[in-house]
Amino acid sequence: MFEKAEILIVDDMPEHIAFAGTILRNEGFRVLGATSAKAALKMMEKSKPHLVLLDIKMEGMDGLELCRHFKSDEETKEIPVIFMTSESDPAMIKKGFELGCCDYVVKPFTKEELLARVKTHLEIYSKRRKLEAANNELSLFCSAISHDLRSPLNVTQMLADTLKKDISAGNTE
Repeated sequence: MFEKAEILIVDDMPEHIAFAGTILRNEGFRVLGATSAKAALKMMEKSKPHLVLLDIKMEGMDGLELCRHFKSDEETKEIPVIFMTSESDPAMIKKGFELGCCDYVVKPFTKEELLARVKTHLEIYSKRRKLEAANNELSLFCSAISHDLRSPLNVTQMLADTLKKDISAGNTE
């Protein structure tokens, strides 16, 4: 699963994208990079990554606003967002979680920390999608069973109603 996962890294510092991208590519991930929120939004129109690594402090639209945008869009709201930033203000971190990020990696980070967080959230994302698909199948199955059970009951009800009318009319044959 991880070899096929696509990760979008959004950071206004190309060297940060290159560093994290190298770590992730060496693990078999496909990596996209965007140096602005505007570029990230354009990429999201064409491709829906499995995870987003997002810097908070960027020129123009910051990472918090971009996260808000991702989480308000039906097509991207389920994609996990991990903030990858040097921001350490607790209020800012709290705001990121309130906007829908699922984790936070402090720069500078270690290869092991980044990979552990990325793999954990990709696994959670994958399992959530499988669970949603299973729930949809179960719902369809229950609807079909409900329909199949109602048909004989409806026939039985109609026969009972007919017998009741016949008995009320005095027909006992």
